Parts: sequence; C-alpha cells; structure tokens
Amino acid sequence: MMQIEHYDQLESWAQEHSYFQDGRVISMTPIPGLGSDAVPTTVTVELGYPIKGTYEANSEMVYRAFRLLAQGVTEYYFDSEWQEFSFDGCINGLDTMLTAEGIDFLIDIPPRVRLKCSVLHAVELPHFVEIVRPEPSETKFVLVVSRQPLPSPAFWLDEFAQKGIDLAWHVLGGAPVDLASVPSANYEGWFLQDPGDMSDKKPGLLFDVCRATPDGFSVSLERRGLKDRIWYAAMESVEAFAPAMIQIQSGNCTFTLEEWKTYRNSLDKNGDVDAGTIPLKARKNLPGQ
Repeated sequence: MMQIEHYDQLESWAQEHSYFQDGRVISMTPIPGLGSDAVPTTVTVELGYPIKGTYEANSEMVYRAFRLLAQGVTEYYFDSEWQEFSFDGCINGLDTMLTAEGIDFLIDIPPRVRLKCSVLHAVELPHFVEIVRPEPSETKFVLVVSRQPLPSPAFWLDEFAQKGIDLAWHVLGGAPVDLASVPSANYEGWFLQDPGDMSDKKPGLLFDVCRATPDGFSVSLERRGLKDRIWYAAMESVEAFAPAMIQIQSGNCTFTLEEWKTYRNSLDKNGDVDAGTIPLKARKNLPGQ
C-alpha cells in the first residue's frame, strides 16, 4: 500500500501509471453526486489502465488495476451539466490538481469527477480483464468487397432509385451536378443527397474513401445531415454486391454480410440499437481503416 499525502506524490504516482489514459473505472463507492449533495468522509475508487489487448469487439482487454481509498474527503461530485453518472467505457484519464494541502484530482470519465481529500491510499489489485463490447458507428461504415471492380457513380444513383429514392451528386457547398460531371474513377469527397434537402448543414451521404484494391474495392460511407430513410437504404445497398466476399467495418466491429443484416434489422425507426442484437462474432476494423 502506498500512502499519498501531497501533490508531488500524487503527480509522480499518476505519471508513473500514464495518468490512466484510456483506462477504466471499475467501481466507485459511493457513487458521486452533484456538488450540492452530502459529501461522504471516505470514498473508494477502483480503476485501471490497459496493458494488453486491443479495442476490437469481443476481444480481451487486460488492465493494471488499483484501489484508491480516499479519507478525509471534503469534495466529491461530478459535473453538473451531466444529468446522469456512468463509468461504462473508457476514461480520458486522471488529472492531478495543484493544492497546498491534501489531495485534489479529477477523473475524467466523462463526466469529470472531482475528489478532494486529506490522504489517499493506493493498493495494486490483480489485473482486471474485460471483454470489449461491440460499438458500431451510427454514422459511418466501410464496405470492403473482393473480386468486383469499384462501382461507378451511376451505380449508386441506380441503387437508390430502385428503392424509390432520387438523389443527386454534389460537392460540399455546391449545387447538384449532372452524372457526367462526377469523376467515375475517383469520386472521393463527393456527396449524394436529396436535391430538395441539400444545404451546407445537410450535405448528405459522403463517399469519404472510394478506391480500387488489388482484390476488389473499398468504399467508406459517412452520414452528414441525412434522412433516416436514405441512411438505412445505404446500409442495405451492400447486399447488391453479394455473393462476392463482403466485409462491413463500423466502429470497432467488422461484420459479415449476414451479421450486418442482423445489426441493421436491430435499428428501430429512430436509429436506436438493441446492443444485444449485435452479432457476437463482430470484430475490430482491419488495420489502416
């Protein structure tokens, strides 16, 4: 057990452990309240930082873990702009606060938790191991297809038209253009959008990456001010490339086509996701994506 009684000790200890950047709060007892709530005299925090593993979905992440026992607590609360408190997910880190007496630090979860006390006891715990939960992006996915050429801009217009959606190509801040004006071999940075809904704030469906690969092609689609109907149609458009080998990368997950269908079908009309329906086999994005 290490006893920490002043700023220099805390700063040295936090620096030694990389300020717990990208770490995890395992538990807090009691849970912090707002600044106006009663302050407990003793607080226990268990937290750790990663020493092994990646953030790929359903993989193991190993954390070096510590228990912090704060005694003589005078302040313990989280930012008032946050309506709820949760430590589910990575934290930004532990920030030491310079003070003449005692110990003062922030744990940036977010929200940021402020803890001031007279003395802090740090005890190392056995390594903490967790399974990284799948977190697909709600606004972006990358389609990787083998044994097929990069589709033309006309293909995408036709694909949406078959779903009853008429779109137009344009560049950011520009007006709709004729299909012949869109570069067929490289339309990276171009958007598809409903011509009647086009604006600088709602540019539409961004083709962020469109490139041929030795085995096929890769296309990155990003939602920027796009109606749900068009976004869901974009998610469904990947089926047009079956039976080629298809991977869809989103967030920390990579889906097969069937897994992607399961995930897509879990989205309700508001775009919310039932996490339990995300395929257990979902994996992290491939390197470089």
